Amino acid sequence: MQRVITSPDHPVRLVADDAPAPPTRSGHALVRVRASSINRGETRLIPARPDGWAPGQDVAGVVETAAPDGGPGAGTRVVGLADEGAWSELVAVPLERLAVLPDGVDFVQAACLPVAGLTALRALRALGDVVGRELLVTGAAGGVGNLAVQLARDSGASVTALARRPLPFDGVRVRSALDESMRFERVLDAVGGAVLGDVFGRLRPHAKVVFFGGGDPVPLSLGTLQGSPATIEALFVYQAPGRFDEDLAALVQFVAAGRLVPRVDRTVPVGDVNDALAALERGGIDGKIVLTR
Repeated sequence: MQRVITSPDHPVRLVADDAPAPPTRSGHALVRVRASSINRGETRLIPARPDGWAPGQDVAGVVETAAPDGGPGAGTRVVGLADEGAWSELVAVPLERLAVLPDGVDFVQAACLPVAGLTALRALRALGDVVGRELLVTGAAGGVGNLAVQLARDSGASVTALARRPLPFDGVRVRSALDESMRFERVLDAVGGAVLGDVFGRLRPHAKVVFFGGGDPVPLSLGTLQGSPATIEALFVYQAPGRFDEDLAALVQFVAAGRLVPRVDRTVPVGDVNDALAALERGGIDGKIVLTR
């Protein structure tokens, strides 16, 4: 099979090579990859991993070989979250992180869901009751942010989406900056740094903030929240409550029903992965970049 691996022979360390298919093993289905999206976490791992490491977590494709102990059969369309190697031709995916993909959901859409969709879904759950509440999503044009906006709107929140450019979200206020009058009861933050610091000054008393983005450190003191005590929680998607397979299946059903539309900035052949990474670094990406085979 063909795979993408880290190598010192390329300026950004990714090259294609040939390797044997992953072995069949208990609890894992071997999936032939049709699409895989790029996550910023992977871009940070690439320079830190040893030569020969195969990146990629999001996978949408077809089961090549079923797990010996059950799960979807060969030929089944699936979406899943791999440990690594999802930018390769074949990848082994744990059954507990795999969901069947209906015919009405294409591979490109599905590839946007594992890391970004699970993060958005679990972050929204962590906020608790959002019905009728003023809810802010920062980084709303990003891979997680655009899904979080749609899920929050569907959950009954009054949503403000913070993004640097216009976004076509019905029933949502889209803003490029926050004005002095804005106050929020719930916040999903995908940006961190100065943006999150600004948000802390715009909270209603007893607000809740869930953040999952990177960014620069955020200065925080008692004075920052004086008069507006808040609960602040960091979300780590792998540690959040819930079953991966069930949550992926729920996201897929939202897409199939038209309730969730993953935003795809562009699709790129996997052979051009280095160009895709360069585009991501330049910024201005609306949603996800998806690698296709």
